[in-house]
Amino acid sequence: MTGHVYRRFPDNINAIQALLQKDTTFREICDDYEEISNWLASHDRSELHPSKEYDHAREMARNLEDEIKMALKEAGF
Repeated sequence: MTGHVYRRFPDNINAIQALLQKDTTFREICDDYEEISNWLASHDRSELHPSKEYDHAREMARNLEDEIKMALKEAGF
């Protein structure tokens, strides 16, 4: 469920686990990050044929990463 989150934030695994236990919003952010990361991993991006959908998904992933970082910071991790 959180493999992509753990790989992206390997130094914060304990903090992520703690927040997942007690914060529904954080859990939803992580679920969304997992979903978009899985989609990105399953769609090859051709340099010859850039995909607006892929670019949008990558931007969404970056935004979710920022939300995860902010939640960790706000929780004192």
